[in-house]
Amino acid sequence: MHLYINVHDDPAKPKAPTLVDVAREAGVSLKIASRVLNGSARVKEEVVNCVRDVMSRLNYRPNELARGLRAQKSAAIEMIVVDSSNPFTASVVKAVHEIARANGYMVVLASSGGYPAAEHFHIVLSERTPTLQDAMEI
Repeated sequence: MHLYINVHDDPAKPKAPTLVDVAREAGVSLKIASRVLNGSARVKEEVVNCVRDVMSRLNYRPNELARGLRAQKSAAIEMIVVDSSNPFTASVVKAVHEIARANGYMVVLASSGGYPAAEHFHIVLSERTPTLQDAMEI
């Protein structure tokens, strides 16, 4: 049995714009909007400027997790900690987050509670999921 809880869903908060929204607003195809996002040279400068203006106006931010899944690579680090309430562990996690963020990485934190089966589960998950490539145990 799996229980998924999305703590970020807030019905009062508007959904973040997608690349589909950007393409629609700019009057271009999704393929062209994607080429602009990825810096392809095969797009006219005036189209690039238009799409970038729309991205800016809509405050569009690419979903790095989704990009990593599609590209089969990522800038994600999974940390597996035994006790996330331990002050030392919390300070290490904070430092890793700061360093990772400054270098373009995101950190996915998992707490095993000291149970070897939970640690094994998270390691297996990280090996099967291209966005969780690096596992660290503290």
